[in-house]
Amino acid sequence: MGSECLEWDGLAKSYAACYYFDVESCCIVGPIDYAIYRKDFLVNTPLYSTLLSIRDKLRHTRQKLVLAESCTAGLAAAKLGAVPGISEHFCGSMVVYQTQSKMDWLAVDETGLLDPGRGPVSSWASNALALAVLRHTNAASVSAAITGHLGPNAPPQLDGKVFCALRAREGSFFEASFQLNSPAPLIATDLSLRQTRQEESAERFLEWIEAMLK
Repeated sequence: MGSECLEWDGLAKSYAACYYFDVESCCIVGPIDYAIYRKDFLVNTPLYSTLLSIRDKLRHTRQKLVLAESCTAGLAAAKLGAVPGISEHFCGSMVVYQTQSKMDWLAVDETGLLDPGRGPVSSWASNALALAVLRHTNAASVSAAITGHLGPNAPPQLDGKVFCALRAREGSFFEASFQLNSPAPLIATDLSLRQTRQEESAERFLEWIEAMLK
């Protein structure tokens, strides 16, 4: 939001005082329209309600949350970090995208990660990540982790499969898995479909966290 100087047919016109260029819609809008648009974009969405609920539940129970993200690559943390006042209750996220990072940064068991019956995309892995990131974050009282296979070239049984785990320091534990609804990218250059799957993974992960929190 701010000043833009746009030129059409050689004529420059300043929109600094009364117009804004909105990057999401790629449109020039007046100040009243912009305020309405931003309100709808930020507030009147199910995801924003979910994020506010996570903040309020953490605040009410005086808990602090930490995440470990694999397939979402920090996207869940970015969405949660946009909520006003979340810094008091959100410690951050460890983005452990590669198998080696899971071992090096969080000391997840190499045997389990390399085991074909478990591996980095499994309920075992999400549980191990949640436990490890909680151990590495002294300030946190609850952790949540996600891992999944977004494609392309995923094994058929894992294509679009996502695993989540949530652990509390006092001992309670929850886990879940879900199948993504969005289609798989077919080739490595199919950025759009991969991003769609990543967005769906992050949003459903956050919705699940909100449902699990007391």
